Amino acid sequence: MNGQFFKNLLMALMAVVVTAFSTTPLDTALLIISLISATLIYVGKNAFLPALTSITASGTWNWKNVFSGLLIAIGNGILNGAAMIILNGVIDVKKLLLLTLSIALTYFGATVFNGPTKVTKIRQAG
Repeated sequence: MNGQFFKNLLMALMAVVVTAFSTTPLDTALLIISLISATLIYVGKNAFLPALTSITASGTWNWKNVFSGLLIAIGNGILNGAAMIILNGVIDVKKLLLLTLSIALTYFGATVFNGPTKVTKIRQAG
């Protein structure tokens, strides 16, 4: 895990917080669960699917970026939908879509416009 990993994770978590505060009334239990699920999905994707790490140049699309973004969006949608059912007994579709889309768009923005995350080590003579 490198600096870009943590930067992208923090961007995703900020998207969750901004989305939560943009809906009224603020559901703090759902906010906490959403933060935890976003972290688990993002860390899990990077830990268990290292082949999906972005290695493209900044500003270019790649199937890995698209698949990773969809995987993160679907995973967060499922976990947040389940949390809504457990907490409120019903899914607030508008809130769920806002949350899922904000996480997915933040992920796409972070991976597409930040460039590659893999660094090639160069052997120095010496």
